[in-house]
Amino acid sequence: MPEHQNIEWKREWKDDWLAQLCGFANADGGTLWIGIDDAGRVRGVEQVEHIEAWG
Repeated sequence: MPEHQNIEWKREWKDDWLAQLCGFANADGGTLWIGIDDAGRVRGVEQVEHIEAWG
C-alpha cells in the first residue's frame, strides 16, 4: 500500500500531523500511518502513551 493522496506514512508522531488529519477530514478522508518510514518499512513508535491520549 504506497502513499498517495489518502494515505500518508510518518516515522514518528508530531502534533503537527493533526493539521494533516483535519485535511483528510475536510476532503475525501484518509489514513495516517504512524511508525512507518518513507520507504514503507515498519519502524514502530516510541512514547505510544502520548499518541493514545489523542485516540
